[in-house]
Amino acid sequence: MAEAQSVWSKWFSLKRGAAFVRPKKFQATSKKAPVLVWFRRVSQAGFLFLFVFLLVQTRFIEGEPTKLPISWSSIFLETDPLVAFATTLGSHTLYSRLVWALPLIVLTMLLGRFFCGWICPFGTLHHLMSWVRPSRVGMTRIERNKNSPYQRWKFWILIAMLVGCVFTTVQIGLLDPICLMVRTIGLAVMPAAEYGYNLVTNSGRPGLGDQVFFHYGFILAALFFGFLFLNRLITRFWCRALCPLGAFLGFLARFSIFGMEKKHAKCTDCNLCLVNCQAADNPQGGVKWQGAECHLCMNCEAACPEDVIDFKFFPKREESVQPMPDLGRRQVLTAAAAGAVMLPIVRASDALAVNYDHRAIRPPGSVEEHDFLSKCIKCGECMKVCPRNALHPALFEFGIGGLWSPILIPRIGYCEYNCTMCGQACPTGAIRRISQDEKMGTGAFEGKPNKIGVAMYDLGRCLPWAMDVPCIVCEEWCPTSPKAIWVEEVARTGRNGEKIKLQLPKVDPALCIGCGACEYACPVQDKKAVYVTVVGETRDPKRKLLLQDSPNKATAPRPPDAKPATAEARPAHTNALDTGRTVPNNASARGPESAPASAPAPASAPAPAGNYPPLKDLRIALPAVAGWKTTGKARSYSKKNLYELINGAAESYLKWGFAEVVTVEYRPIGEGGENVVAVYVYDMGSAKGAYGKYAEERQPELKFEKVGVEGFYGGMNIVFWQGRYLVKIDGYEETVAGNAALLRFARAIEAKLPGPKNGAATR
Repeated sequence: MAEAQSVWSKWFSLKRGAAFVRPKKFQATSKKAPVLVWFRRVSQAGFLFLFVFLLVQTRFIEGEPTKLPISWSSIFLETDPLVAFATTLGSHTLYSRLVWALPLIVLTMLLGRFFCGWICPFGTLHHLMSWVRPSRVGMTRIERNKNSPYQRWKFWILIAMLVGCVFTTVQIGLLDPICLMVRTIGLAVMPAAEYGYNLVTNSGRPGLGDQVFFHYGFILAALFFGFLFLNRLITRFWCRALCPLGAFLGFLARFSIFGMEKKHAKCTDCNLCLVNCQAADNPQGGVKWQGAECHLCMNCEAACPEDVIDFKFFPKREESVQPMPDLGRRQVLTAAAAGAVMLPIVRASDALAVNYDHRAIRPPGSVEEHDFLSKCIKCGECMKVCPRNALHPALFEFGIGGLWSPILIPRIGYCEYNCTMCGQACPTGAIRRISQDEKMGTGAFEGKPNKIGVAMYDLGRCLPWAMDVPCIVCEEWCPTSPKAIWVEEVARTGRNGEKIKLQLPKVDPALCIGCGACEYACPVQDKKAVYVTVVGETRDPKRKLLLQDSPNKATAPRPPDAKPATAEARPAHTNALDTGRTVPNNASARGPESAPASAPAPASAPAPAGNYPPLKDLRIALPAVAGWKTTGKARSYSKKNLYELINGAAESYLKWGFAEVVTVEYRPIGEGGENVVAVYVYDMGSAKGAYGKYAEERQPELKFEKVGVEGFYGGMNIVFWQGRYLVKIDGYEETVAGNAALLRFARAIEAKLPGPKNGAATR
C-alpha cells in the first residue's frame, strides 16, 4: 500500500510539472542544493534589477547629466565575452573597455555556464516565463526537456557569425542577448511605458513634450516578445536553440573544473530532474550529462529524491559527462561557408557606395563606414542616451549589414551642439569618444568642428523663398558660431503691388556641421523646407560637398565618378572637420602661370625605389625658406596613429604602403603673420607607393609643374612626388603671390629629398 501511494505521489508530481511538497521518500536528500537554488534566484533578480536600473539611470532628458558615470550604462555590454571576441575579430583590435569581459571568460572556463543561469537578464526573463504556470506539464514536459538535436542550432549560428566577423562583417549584436535586451528595452519597452504613464497622468492625452519615439520600435518589441512567447511551448527555447552567447559560453565551459557527477545505479527514473531542468542537458541517470548546455540552475539536484546528482569540483567525467554535442562536420563547414560569404553579400550593397541614402547620417565621432560596420554591435546604447531623441535604429538604409545601427533623423530630434554622450556610451569604439572641443571646433580644434552632414534648402517649400512669407526660424536655431545659416535681405513686390522686405535664408556649407537643428525647427510640416544630407561628413573624405572650404566660395561639386584631385590638402584638419581643400573645376588661379591647353602625359609608374634614409633623419620637414619661420616643432605620425592626423582618409594612404609622415607649419616673418603654409611629407615606403597615391589624386585638367618627378597645383595647395615621398603644401590664398610662395617651399623641399626629380621618372 505504501509503495502504491508513493507511485501515486510520483505520478501526481509529473502531472503538475512544478515544485511542490512531496512525500518524505521523494524529498531531496541533498542539503546544499535548495540553498543554492535560492541563491541563484536572488542573483537572477538582483542582476535583472541592476540591468534595468542602469538603463533607466543613463537616460538623458533635457540634456541633464546622468546620476551615474556614463560608462556604467554599458557595463553589461563591456563584460559580454561574445561582444569582446566578435568585435576583436571584426576590427582586429581589442577595444580597451572590453577587457572587462576577460574575468567572465576565465570564470566560465572554471565554473561552466553560470552566467546563463545566475546573471544573464534575458535568460532570467526566459526562466521566469517558463516557470510561471507552465503550459506543458507531465510527460509532455519531460519529453520537451530532453536534450534534442535543435539545440545545436546556436552553435552553427555562432560559427557563421564568428567567421563573418573574421571578414569584418559583425552581425553578432542581432542575436547577442545583452545587445538585444539593451536595444529592445531602451528603444521600445521604456518609450512604451513612458507613453502609458503620460496617458494616465494627462487625463487620457499623452504628453508629447517629454515623450521619446524610436524608428521601428514596434518591430523590436514584436521580436522581443515573440522570443519570450516561445517559452510557453519549449522551456527557454531561446537559450537552448538560438543564443550565440550561450553557445560561446558552452564552448568555454568544456574546460570547466566544476560540473555534475551522477550515481547512475541509484537512479529510479522518477524524472523529477527532467521536470525541473531549464537547459535540457540530460540530468537523468543512465545518460551522459551535456556540460555545454547546463545553466547551473541546480534545480535537478534540489529535485532528486535519491541524491543521484551532485555538483562538485573535479567530478568524475568518464561515464557521466559529454563536454560538447556532436555538431557534425558537414554542418560546421556549411555554417562557416555561410559566414564567409556574408561579407560580399552584405558589402556589395549599393547602399554602402554608389547609391547610399543621403539621409543616412551617423552620430558625431563615428568612424569610416566600413570600419563602423566592423565595430558596431547594434546595441542601441547611443540612441538611448541621446538627449534630443535624434538617433534611431536603421532598417536597410545602409543595406542589410547596417540593420539596427544608429542613424540621425532630424525631424524627430537634432544633435545637441555640445553633447558627446553617444561616443561616451558606445562600448566598442564604433563611435569615438570625442571631446566637446573636437565636436564644436573650439580650443585645440579651433575652426575644425566634427561634421556629420550639411543642410540643404528646398526653395519650393521655404516660406520666404517660395511664398514671400517672413520666416527665419532656421537661422535662429543654428547653433554654430558664426552661424552656418545666414539671411540675405531683399525687397520684393507682392501680388497686389505692395513692397515687401524679406530675409532669405541661405546655408554656408563650409560652416554647417549637419546637426539638424534647422530641420527640426522648420515650421513647414510633413516634408521640411530645409533638410540635412550626409554629404560633407568629416569621417569620409569621398563624400565631399565643397571643392574648397573658404566661406561663400564653394564651387560646383565634382562628378560622382571622378577621383578627387587631392584627398587631403590639409590633412591636419580632417581629424575633426572635412576641410581638405581639393582642386576647383574652374581653370582660373591654377598657378603662377596660365593653365595649359592640355595636361602633360602622366609620368610612368616607377619601379620600387632603392635604399632611402628614414624620414626623420632627412629633416626634410624643416626647409629654410627666406622670409618664413616655423611656428612650432615638426610632428611625425606612423601607421599606428596616422588616423589622429587624417582620420577616415588614413586607409587610402595605408593601402599604398604608407610608413611615416612629418608635418610642420610656417608663418611669414613680420607683417602677414596670419598667413600659414603647412607642409606634409609622406614616406610611402616605395616609389611605387608614392606614385600610386599621387596618381590617385591628380586630374588631367590641372596646372602641372616640374617639381620633384611631377607636381600639380590644386587651388591653394601644391602636390608632388619624388622617390618614395609624397609632398603636400597647403597655402593661404589663391593668388599669383600665394602660388609663388607654394612653389618656393616645393623647391626647398625638393632639394633635400633623395631620388629622381625635374620630371625624370625612375624606369
